[in-house]
Amino acid sequence: MRKRRTRQHFIEDLGFNYVEKQALLGRCTLERKKHDYGIDAEMLTFSDNGEIENGYVYFQLKSTDKPKYLKKREVIAFDLDKKDLEYWLVENNLIYIIIYDAQADLAYSLELQKYFKENRILLKNINKFIRIYIPINNKFTVDEVLNIRNYKNSLNGNIGKI
Repeated sequence: MRKRRTRQHFIEDLGFNYVEKQALLGRCTLERKKHDYGIDAEMLTFSDNGEIENGYVYFQLKSTDKPKYLKKREVIAFDLDKKDLEYWLVENNLIYIIIYDAQADLAYSLELQKYFKENRILLKNINKFIRIYIPINNKFTVDEVLNIRNYKNSLNGNIGKI
């Protein structure tokens, strides 16, 4: 029997396509990483006049047909591996987890470093995994891409300006 394209392969491509479309509509570019070491894609942002801006935004994308909706569908629960967190939480660029719901054709995002800081979660207190909760009002849309761009630029400040 020949190798097959599974449903998971299909929805992973749909998830990337969805995220890339939102980035493009927000005047950004999204590059898929060839090798996955905990980052699936990186987004470059551009000023209103089209000039490239400093810094990247990294995305870890998870596509599924059945997100774990909790609390009457107000949040999505997702488990993260401590090995990934050891890299993500000290990264200088922003890291977003994106959960793509293939059935609804929607994605939800969460900025990891901010989430851990606001919830006072320490890496040393995590065994192997930790469950995070992504509010469903964190929809990954064009508006969210623009918000992420502005947030990234506010963190970068005036570095590199002459």
